Amino acid sequence: MGTIKHFLQEGPSRKRFEAFLAPFRLRGTPSVRKNLASLQKLLAPHCDPERFLLRALHSIGETADSEQALNQLERFFHALDDPATVLPLLTEGRPALHTLCTLFGASPYLSGILIQEPSLFAWLMQERIWSGSVDREALLEEILMACTEIEQIEEAYPILRRVKQREILRIGAKDLTGFAGITETMEGLTALAEASLEAARQVADRFLKKRFGTPQIIDPDGNPGECPFAILGMGKLGGEELNFSSDIDLLYLYESDQGETTGIPDTSGRVQGKIENHLYFARLCERITDMIQANTEDGFVFRVDLRLRPEGGQGPVASSLRSYELYYESFGQTWERAAHLKCRPVAGDLALGRKMIRLLRPFVYRKYLDDGAIAEIREMKGRILQKLARGRAREFNVKLGPGGIRSIEFLIQSLQLLFGGKIHWVREHNSLRALHRLCDKEIITYDDYAVLSKAYLFLRDVEHKLQIEHQLQTQTLPKDPAALDCLAYRCGLSGGRELMEELSTHTARVEALFEELFRQEEEGTESISPLPAIASGIAEGDEAARELAHLGFADPRRALKNIEILREGPPYHHNSSRCRAAFLQLAPALLREAGTSPDPDMALNHLERFASGYQARETFYAILGKNSEALHRIIALFSISSYLSNLLIRHPGAMEILLGGDLLEQCVLKDSYYRRIMEEVKRSLPGGPVLDLIRRFKHLEELKIGLRDILSEPDLLQTAHSLSGLADASLEAAYTLAFEELTKVFGPPRAEGGEPAELAIFGVGKLGSQELIYGGDLDLLFAYTAEGETEGPERITNRDFFTRLASRIVSLLSTLTGEGAAYRIDLRLRPLGESGPLVQSLEGYRGYFHRSLMPWERQALTRIRFCAGGNRCGRALIDVIETTLFDTAPLPDLAESVRTMRKKIEAEKSTSRRREIHFKTGAGGLIDIEFLVQYLTLRYGHTIKELRFAPPLSVLEVCRNRSLIGETDYQGLRKGYLFLRRLEGRARILQDRPITSLSSDPGMNRALALRMGYPVRGEDPGTALLRDLKITTQRTRKIFERILSNQKAPGLT
Repeated sequence: MGTIKHFLQEGPSRKRFEAFLAPFRLRGTPSVRKNLASLQKLLAPHCDPERFLLRALHSIGETADSEQALNQLERFFHALDDPATVLPLLTEGRPALHTLCTLFGASPYLSGILIQEPSLFAWLMQERIWSGSVDREALLEEILMACTEIEQIEEAYPILRRVKQREILRIGAKDLTGFAGITETMEGLTALAEASLEAARQVADRFLKKRFGTPQIIDPDGNPGECPFAILGMGKLGGEELNFSSDIDLLYLYESDQGETTGIPDTSGRVQGKIENHLYFARLCERITDMIQANTEDGFVFRVDLRLRPEGGQGPVASSLRSYELYYESFGQTWERAAHLKCRPVAGDLALGRKMIRLLRPFVYRKYLDDGAIAEIREMKGRILQKLARGRAREFNVKLGPGGIRSIEFLIQSLQLLFGGKIHWVREHNSLRALHRLCDKEIITYDDYAVLSKAYLFLRDVEHKLQIEHQLQTQTLPKDPAALDCLAYRCGLSGGRELMEELSTHTARVEALFEELFRQEEEGTESISPLPAIASGIAEGDEAARELAHLGFADPRRALKNIEILREGPPYHHNSSRCRAAFLQLAPALLREAGTSPDPDMALNHLERFASGYQARETFYAILGKNSEALHRIIALFSISSYLSNLLIRHPGAMEILLGGDLLEQCVLKDSYYRRIMEEVKRSLPGGPVLDLIRRFKHLEELKIGLRDILSEPDLLQTAHSLSGLADASLEAAYTLAFEELTKVFGPPRAEGGEPAELAIFGVGKLGSQELIYGGDLDLLFAYTAEGETEGPERITNRDFFTRLASRIVSLLSTLTGEGAAYRIDLRLRPLGESGPLVQSLEGYRGYFHRSLMPWERQALTRIRFCAGGNRCGRALIDVIETTLFDTAPLPDLAESVRTMRKKIEAEKSTSRRREIHFKTGAGGLIDIEFLVQYLTLRYGHTIKELRFAPPLSVLEVCRNRSLIGETDYQGLRKGYLFLRRLEGRARILQDRPITSLSSDPGMNRALALRMGYPVRGEDPGTALLRDLKITTQRTRKIFERILSNQKAPGLT
């Protein structure tokens, strides 16, 4: 057989070269030829390259990836300033060359460290490196010594990272060559993490003290001292079980919030820079975290995960001992108990860390487990089983797959939670030692212990060998057969087939034990509905989002956040374990109900806001879980109306309304509302918050009306009458209260003849015609009977008294308080508008009507109605208006004036946004019908009394019956009126603001269309709504023009 040099030269056949390379698991590829040729050239001046390469090839042939090893070896020699510096080590014996090739064939990550810093190879080959383990204290001393002279804290970053790279090289080399077992590897990585954390703490603390001084507390004897600080490791760091690419889970702890730093004296002797202890330690922890995990040009030390702290990602980075105690006492959940099984002080004041662990023992290890805690352990088991079930359908995952590492860890944690309260011996943070102790106390058998411990060691070794390749956080086996073979070689096995056989054997045994020790009540796990998994947080990310999107949620990511808050509670107000259990029981039905609602996203948003502000969340969830009708009602409300939802959210006590059997009772009228609101006032304390009481009553009653509207689809007019009756009662109550207030000061008002004088309140617009909508303004007029003065000790004129009375009524209803306003009040329709007096006497109204009444005012007065106050005055003004409007024939230009006013409104309000469709003020909109009704009333009211002050549909019906309009026009107007009024009402409660126009984009109107009852299936709801709106407005405008143009209906004589 020829030499390597010979093979690389032209002549010998490729087959002979391939045969030469085959024993070393290499092929004669261009890259292999290039690597060998380059090595020959590099080595020729320093040694016999033929002899060296043959020895190297024998070592390369035993590595996980021969071609990779050869390539890295060539890169390593290229990186050397002088190959002669390492050749003595590599030629003196097999171990050094074998170790180097093993590293190169197994891990590009470790190879990169050596190639970047070739001098580390000589350090690595020292005997002391292989005979000892990682020494935490020696590492710490080395890092601190290197940081002694640094002037900027950032100078410590490369020091920490260089030490990490050197030590990870040592740990990896010993692991890959079989010189260290998996236990020593995990302990070495843990020691490295602890030393790095302690060094970062001391350096960061030193720099912060230069700015702020020392954080201090006062001891029980009154003596000041430095406030202790500790870092606690959780998860694999706490269990001394770190991987090559583990995050380190940390908790930051300090002794007390009470106290501040000493500060730093400035040049004048004044102390500067004092800050509270909490702020000092927050800054310290932020700096430590950054020193460890910042990804610089030298890489990172470890990734840091702080999500296990109280409040998770939302909580403070560092907390005092008392804060931890209060949190876990009040809100600690079973999964947090499980997490604290591995809690261990790793840096800082270790005594303080141990103090916290002792303090939390009653929380972690309970002597007696209640039903809620046992249920949460079952829930944790369910999470594991769900993930395992999904793992069967995916690639092999040594951690999350069936029978994997997570199964073993959960089994250990569950048994520790169940028995650790009474059997102290099983309290152990390390998994292998915990298994031994569980066996020692006969909680598991020796055979079970043997199966679980062997499987754990094997699986953790495979996990390490997966991660050591590229230092990636992965537990998934490669699908590529060649890559699987390489993994097997790193594990010391003959190939991928043997690896899979070993894995299958171990995981099958673990899975069998898992199922035996935690047998499911249900049969199987794969048929479990996805909804419980989503609710409990088992299903996450894209998988959960897809399920929610399928259910009908447009923003599934937001929905997942809502679900998390509903389950866990809002920030700083965590749910108890019993509350979480109640939610998880409710959640599947809740999500299904929301999914069938008009707007699942809005329903869940409002529900989360309501529950976050509701004190008794556990009771709330339990009620909804047991009362399907209450669940249906609350989802209907939250999915249909932001306006009504906000009322309930502001008044959570109104939940009882949803549970009431009388919710769907018929329309309630003014007298009933008035009686109840006055009873509420009488029950309140003298001088109590009357304004808030009125508002609360109005909002709750409006909520009831809205629920009846949503749930039972009452007649449109019935809802409007109820809202109008509620407004009338509120006005009457405000009148009564204000009148009592003023008469105590000024006495009752009297006319000049001595008889009592009265004030009456009149509704105009929608209130006047009893067409009020949710949150509608009240258009009001005030009138009083006669001039005169009050007869109290402090006399004032009737005009002054009634002006004060009207102002007080307006204030009682419209002033903003903590409960908002009861109503917005509009007084611009009074004589002379905003420049006119607030109140007018009956004589004043007569004079104004006789002198100055404009055509538009005549139209407005057709919708006036006496609402509250003095009946005598109310009837009198209505008589005056009736005489003014109807005692003479209609104005000859009535039709033209109505048309002119209509065009003016249309031009002012309907052209501001071209892409919007104005269903109220636009052509054929609601105002077309209102103006037609007013026209017909003024046109024919002088001879037909039934038209006077009648509601719109009544006016249209009378005109149809008297043949003033045709049947087709009547039906078109009636249908258009009901459609547009329903559209106006639904639009109002949808967005919690008045809406009088729609987008021309059908997609923007989908939610509104669904709330109007358009079906989801078939034609797009938004498109159908716009189509019906177009048909309605076009038809209405034609009727409007026809009736105004004819002035008389066809056939009328």
